[in-house]
Amino acid sequence: MRIALKALKAILLWPFVCKNWWVGVFSYLGLTSGNKEVLYRLRSGLDLEASGDSGDFQIVKEVFLHKSYLKFIDLPTIKTVVDLGAHKGFVTTQFAQKLGSVVRILSVEPEPNNFKHLQRNVRKNGFSKQVIMQNCAVYTKDDYLTLYTTSYTPGHSMYKELQKGKKKKIQVPCYSLKTLMKEHRFKEIDILKIDIEGAEYEIIFNLEQSILDHIKYIVMECHKIDAYNVNDMVTYLGKKGF
Repeated sequence: MRIALKALKAILLWPFVCKNWWVGVFSYLGLTSGNKEVLYRLRSGLDLEASGDSGDFQIVKEVFLHKSYLKFIDLPTIKTVVDLGAHKGFVTTQFAQKLGSVVRILSVEPEPNNFKHLQRNVRKNGFSKQVIMQNCAVYTKDDYLTLYTTSYTPGHSMYKELQKGKKKKIQVPCYSLKTLMKEHRFKEIDILKIDIEGAEYEIIFNLEQSILDHIKYIVMECHKIDAYNVNDMVTYLGKKGF
């Protein structure tokens, strides 16, 4: 009952977020799946390209309807954001719009097609001066890694067991967070946003304390993998003062 009421509430509120609200409904119902692309015209003024699959709609809804990445953050204090697993730029553009020209954002996305959408969404909405985009993965070292991809575009992962359906694998460059911060001159990270499909544990658990000391907020999606779950992450970050 609770899930049904939550879904009904989201359906009723969605037209207040998106001008062409029916696009999201069609995506949810699977009517725009496959290779079709759609454009979400948000009432905030953002125009966002996305795939027609329900996965992209779920992210747009989570970001702009539920505002999941804005909760508990004192936005006026934010000057730098690092978006790991930027996907098509939904969270990146939300932060860029909310924070204005004072913010510097580094958006990192390894999958080439998602990265092209990220570039288009950033440029289409006029955020090129605020946002640095890099087509790579983040990992514990500078190297190359295998990324498993599927038709579900938000779910590309270095962990094959997290993927459903037919998989492809590609090699992508990867860099440590320390390297990315040095290359792009980020001395402080006010918001570190992470959605990297299981790799969050290796990244966070191997970060040097000197880097953690320069991060104000961490907002992330945690996945259950063989070795860890969300409770392990909460415990670890709690010990580190978050």
